[in-house]
Amino acid sequence: MTLPNTVIISQALSHLKHIAPTGYAVGLHIRFTTPRIMFVTYPEVWLTLYGREGLLMKDPTVRWGMSRPGVLDWSQIDEAMDPDGVMSRAADHGLRYGFSCARQDPEPSLAGFARSDRPFTESEISEAVELFERLHELTREESAFDSAELAELQAHAEALPTR
Repeated sequence: MTLPNTVIISQALSHLKHIAPTGYAVGLHIRFTTPRIMFVTYPEVWLTLYGREGLLMKDPTVRWGMSRPGVLDWSQIDEAMDPDGVMSRAADHGLRYGFSCARQDPEPSLAGFARSDRPFTESEISEAVELFERLHELTREESAFDSAELAELQAHAEALPTR
């Protein structure tokens, strides 16, 4: 018996929260600047500041992920990539260590994962990227979920406890 996609996605989101205890943002199947599906568990104070100050368009991880596939360790971001200091502001809010991953086929999907205590291990990065890839594939079809199922999954992600 196979599990329904909503259960698989819920399990993946829970596991991502275990890997990235300070939070994550996963935007799937982005058109223009809007993801069709978004799961976010970053701290609320950071999300409020990020939205209020319009940091999305200044975020070097977003610019990077919208232009190429792969994995970017946040420690590789220098001042030239981040002239507005988004990453240092994120670190001030507990997002000190992190990485982003992106894919471009056919629509881009982008994710960022954060910790406050230490850098991610290679195995944690591999596992998170694998889960991100699975989420991308499970949500590829626009009709895969109705609005109630999506709302339930997003609420599940938001309700995950922080450590």
